[in-house]
Amino acid sequence: MRIRYLGGLLVAAAAALAIPTPSHAVILYSSATTNTTDDDPGNPSPFDLTGQWRKGGGTYSGAGVPIGEHYFLTARHIGASVGDIFTFQGVDYTSIGSFINDTNSDLRIVQVSGSFPTWTQLYRSNDEVGKAMTVTGLNRFQRGTAVVASAGSPNPGDAKGWDVSNVGGTGAVTWGKNIVSGAQGYSGGSILSTATAGNSNLLYFNFDESGVTNEAMTTGFDSGGGLFIKDGGIWKLAGINFASFTSPDFIEIYDGMPALYTSPGVPVGGTIPGAGTLFDIRDLYVTDGVFYYLTQDVLPSIAGNIPTASYDSRISARASWIDQFVPPTIPEPSSVALLIAGAGMLIRRQHRR
Repeated sequence: MRIRYLGGLLVAAAAALAIPTPSHAVILYSSATTNTTDDDPGNPSPFDLTGQWRKGGGTYSGAGVPIGEHYFLTARHIGASVGDIFTFQGVDYTSIGSFINDTNSDLRIVQVSGSFPTWTQLYRSNDEVGKAMTVTGLNRFQRGTAVVASAGSPNPGDAKGWDVSNVGGTGAVTWGKNIVSGAQGYSGGSILSTATAGNSNLLYFNFDESGVTNEAMTTGFDSGGGLFIKDGGIWKLAGINFASFTSPDFIEIYDGMPALYTSPGVPVGGTIPGAGTLFDIRDLYVTDGVFYYLTQDVLPSIAGNIPTASYDSRISARASWIDQFVPPTIPEPSSVALLIAGAGMLIRRQHRR
């Protein structure tokens, strides 16, 4: 066990680490409702390019993004089997063949019977940090009751964010916006510092009251959804939703993932431990397995709010692996797009007369 001394506080770096919460629903800062209609009509948008992955013929258990005529990309940690159904733009496709799993990330490539009408291109540049993005997922969990600082903290009653609720979700595709905040490392299903992992195979975006319209983070049943960046007028896939968790600052300090508590012994998330959507984790608690400490005591150098973050498997870091199995192709324009383009040509010709 590694011990670090931080601002007069001993932190057991390998103690009380939590499993990251799989991503399950796009939660908005500005509204308790979710976005379930296209935000970029006329252009293949992130909403258009995301499908629903149904496990065992039951309810939707995650999302996926087509990357070729017969293949979609999703999260490896979603429990699914060959023969399960992937619904894309209202059409059901059956998964066939063997799943193709990446040992260096949470990515999984799935082959389907039939042909997708369109698919996304990959975002291959490693310049994602600081760029505007759209994230997609499924409407299974909703924003729940408010999380506030406990009575025993320095600022009792201060708003911290929300728990999540599993009531009222429909499984529809949802979306939100944010800014890519940075990169982290991945190893063995865990989020680690880039130095410890030896890679930067994850992107993350903070839920930090940034003022971005429709600012969002992921939680229950968003796993397998996409992080998209617009490049040259085209939405391209830059990440696949992996998990939501505490501030990357904690990960750097612990080289792991500490659990958060609203008060000693009471985990954030209520009946779904760890599934909080928090824009500030100050006045909440972490533990070394013996004692509980306020987060601001563990992170004494952080000024202002300490947000939670969502993490995505980074496409630019794993594009060469994807290309081995799904060579890059550009989809043909859809029939709707061709009709629109054709109408524009007719109008221009009429004007010339």
